[in-house]
Amino acid sequence: WHVNVRAGSLGRLSELSGKGAAASQITFDSFDPEAEAEGEIEFKNPIRRGPDPWITYWEGYYYYTATMGAERLLVWKAPNLTDLHRTIPKTVYVPQDETDFKGLWSPELHYFSASDFGPEHEGWYLYLAGNRKNAEGNAMPVMFVMKSLDGKPDGQYGHPVTGEPNKYISIDSCADIDFTRIWAVGQTIVRINGKIYSLFVTEEGRKTPDFV
Repeated sequence: WHVNVRAGSLGRLSELSGKGAAASQITFDSFDPEAEAEGEIEFKNPIRRGPDPWITYWEGYYYYTATMGAERLLVWKAPNLTDLHRTIPKTVYVPQDETDFKGLWSPELHYFSASDFGPEHEGWYLYLAGNRKNAEGNAMPVMFVMKSLDGKPDGQYGHPVTGEPNKYISIDSCADIDFTRIWAVGQTIVRINGKIYSLFVTEEGRKTPDFV
């Protein structure tokens, strides 16, 4: 095949692929695809609909995810924020069996470099909250994490240690042995003065006058 790009916004050509033995090529007329973008862009909110949205930017692309139910987690990739509603998402995590979480809340994508926690932990991480039954048999949201297995924000995610696809580990605390038993969602990462902090949402005193 031969694709000839004559005009328009190259930023909207986010991916092009094909198969075949014949030689293929793409050519550009009348403009330089390597030229720095100039001018203004108009957009109308919302750029995508979905609760708990999260966007990160990496190597020329925006990556978007959001809470979307219990069956799977999706990530959208686009060169412009205004194109996120046009792109086709990739599935990055699918619960495997009845023992997995029943709800997937507040996904976030975070990158840690070798200087953060060592070269063995460098890469993209996916933080999630999910509903899991507690000792009383009630559904309770807890937090867990997975790591990208191919080094990309929209890649397949799996166990951060073993590399097994679609497997996660629960987020624990060295200071609180009961941390995995508390109501917890919305984990995020904050960097302040060269240090990395983890924040999350919890609750105390449910069904009591002091509930917060």
